Amino acid sequence: MATTPDFLSSDFADIIRMAPDAVVVHDMENCVLYWNRLAEDLYGWSNEEILGRPIDRIFYLDTKKRESVIIEMRDVGEWQGELRQIDRGGDEHLVLCRQRLIRDESGEPVSIVSFNTDVTERRKLQDAEARAHHVRSSSLLAGGIAHDLNNALAPIMLSSAMLKRSIDDPKSLGMVSMIEKCASRGAELISHLLAFERGKGGGNEVLRATQVQRAVKRSAEELLPENVELKFDIPDDFWEFRGESTEIGQIFHHLMQNACEAMPSGG
Repeated sequence: MATTPDFLSSDFADIIRMAPDAVVVHDMENCVLYWNRLAEDLYGWSNEEILGRPIDRIFYLDTKKRESVIIEMRDVGEWQGELRQIDRGGDEHLVLCRQRLIRDESGEPVSIVSFNTDVTERRKLQDAEARAHHVRSSSLLAGGIAHDLNNALAPIMLSSAMLKRSIDDPKSLGMVSMIEKCASRGAELISHLLAFERGKGGGNEVLRATQVQRAVKRSAEELLPENVELKFDIPDDFWEFRGESTEIGQIFHHLMQNACEAMPSGG
């Protein structure tokens, strides 16, 4: 069992023994003077194996970090922060380290006490939560943009189809066809955005026929010419189904577009 160094006061020695952390005491040359049981559990070396050995390679993987800690310890007498440390098996740990400088009766620094808490798993969980929050935020943003773009592209696609019927000039007809093609490509990108929003490739919404009917009717009122009438024939037992609302809207949009092209005089 590790014994507390004689130069530590009895009160401080009691604090060390009761600490729920890996406690390490090392001299100003970084050689271990004290190594408690939790330090054995964290780093993998027993107290007998590590006493008198230097701990630079265990405690300070980052040399620049070590230098900054030493400077602050000499100036302030204590330091707290996170350090990358390594155990006996070579595994790296992120450790919350709280250090305090111990001086002798003449005021000269003689050792440093470190209270170390392994926060590796905690940090992984925090990072995972941060990534999940970022994905959720990006998903909501993508969904909002996709719906707005879909509303903006729908009249372009339908209008370009109607313009093609009234244009005879080949050059102008080619330009309108290019507009229609670009709008269709934009609609495909919207589908990808919505698939990203849902995280599973889309198609997982529970929809009702009446819900789709209302959406299609609103689009038809804005897009269809006055000489084209839209009628619905929905079976009474057609209740709920799974799908992606924007993709279904695009399907009906193409159907209306084809219908308009097939009925130049209305119908």
